Amino acid sequence: MKKKILAGIAVAGVVLLMAGCDDAGYNMLLRAAMAEASTLKSFCDQNNLKSEEISRADSLLASAAVKQQSNQREDAFMALDLSIIYYRLALSKNELARTEKIVEDARQKLSDDGEQLNTNEKVLSELKGETRK
Repeated sequence: MKKKILAGIAVAGVVLLMAGCDDAGYNMLLRAAMAEASTLKSFCDQNNLKSEEISRADSLLASAAVKQQSNQREDAFMALDLSIIYYRLALSKNELARTEKIVEDARQKLSDDGEQLNTNEKVLSELKGETRK
């Protein structure tokens, strides 16, 4: 369901952008989208990120290059736009997982520190009790 909504939004955006573009406008949009998608792909490759979203984005990027060569500019732009969305989704999911790990580690450290505090308080209490005797 979410993929259909995402695709619908992307298609609507492309249609609105392309409606007023001449050849120079199409080419400019394609170059900009290709540059953004390629940059995102490079970032994912350099950081060894692997996911279903990245695989999908890679396929869309390759498809866009073929469509661009065969002068199917609108289809190429839509594929590029979707590939950018998938790369961003993959990066967002990766960041979420990384942040969740940091939060979990912090919770575990807090729990360990709480246990240590309890142990220290017991020892202190015992020491105070011995000094009173």
